[in-house]
Amino acid sequence: MGIIKFMKENAKVFKKLTVLVVEDEADVLNDMIQMLLIFFKEVLQASNGEEALRVYETKKPDIILSDIQMPRSDGFWLADKIRAIDKNAPILLISSYSEKPLLIVAINMSVDGYILKPFDLEEVLQAITKSLRRSGVLEKNIICFKNGISYNDATKELSDNGLIIDLGPKEYALLSLFLRNQNRTLTQQEIFIELWPFDEVSDSALKGILHRLRKKIGDESIENVKTSGWRLLLDA
Repeated sequence: MGIIKFMKENAKVFKKLTVLVVEDEADVLNDMIQMLLIFFKEVLQASNGEEALRVYETKKPDIILSDIQMPRSDGFWLADKIRAIDKNAPILLISSYSEKPLLIVAINMSVDGYILKPFDLEEVLQAITKSLRRSGVLEKNIICFKNGISYNDATKELSDNGLIIDLGPKEYALLSLFLRNQNRTLTQQEIFIELWPFDEVSDSALKGILHRLRKKIGDESIENVKTSGWRLLLDA
């Protein structure tokens, strides 16, 4: 993947996510935390499976990275408990080269993969990205319009095949209003209150914003509802 490509494609989304690292070796745990804090919003920690399960149930992290061999409750125990709660939770196991035979067990437990010690940053990012994509975490914030344009609700960016489309402040405010009110018609008065709460503006100002937004997300993505207002149409 490459660090530069990763930063370009995923960094903004990762900064919205929380990761739980489970490791009984303090030095290894600290190294993982410092590395992941560069990319994630928050890095939670635990030193055994039982402690990690309590953190998971309380904080609901977006992805779990757990060592296999730990005292009291190991990574297999933790993965099994989490899978009983959420079959789709992204789980990666941490292993040393000497523990490779244990990875066969991990595969049979339907975890997303493993990370080998000593850590290689690119391999860690690749494994995490693959796991998050498999679980749908990276895609769940992507909204697709009928003309192929997409909007990433996590990064607040509109794009066409990876090319960012600039939105003006009022265009962004109107799009956000539509997205918060999917499947219902917005009246002219509702839009006026949202876009110009303290100003008196003409109908032509609203029509101008609607026209510019339509040009960027597609005419067919905003439907005129006769005598009522406008409704956002997304790709099925």
